[in-house]
Amino acid sequence: MSKMILNKDYSVIEFFLGDYNKRAYGREISRICRMSQKSVANSLLRLEADGILRSEEKGRTKLYFLNSENPLIKDTILSAEIKKKILFLKKHPNIQEIFRENSGITGIFGSYARGKERADSDIDIFAIGADYSSIAKNASVFGIKASVRKFSEKEWATLIKQKNTLASEIISAHIIISGAEKFVNLAWADFYGFD
Repeated sequence: MSKMILNKDYSVIEFFLGDYNKRAYGREISRICRMSQKSVANSLLRLEADGILRSEEKGRTKLYFLNSENPLIKDTILSAEIKKKILFLKKHPNIQEIFRENSGITGIFGSYARGKERADSDIDIFAIGADYSSIAKNASVFGIKASVRKFSEKEWATLIKQKNTLASEIISAHIIISGAEKFVNLAWADFYGFD
């Protein structure tokens, strides 16, 4: 097993964060992650050797997917989520101020999470079991247009079990700002049905 996960490896892991059941060829991962096929191939070899990914052969090529049986996979997903948050907040430092006084699970979805925001885009925020009033107040103080969707933990669990459209959109493209471990655990059990 490798001693550490390299930055390029995190880019490959991040590819799977929007769908823990996703299966993909190296060429697709290369295209989406904007990495050379050689870099992706090296990352896939390392991640498979470390038990983070598994593969199955389809014809002459391999399909790669997360190894849900690895006891450390949720921690690996969590570290990739945190790295994704750090990179996002470096790019958008003013957004961090919105979440200053918050507890619970909070995050961003929509165009900002997909990296497709425009100058006039509002920021779509989700708050699960969190006090969203401070989020909305802080957004207006910092002059950020925000749309906040609030859920209790019970409502969120129900929505993801039902694979609700909004919940599915949040699961597929998000930046978790706080409560990442709880978010990953809820998605793992209630959305994907893993143990």
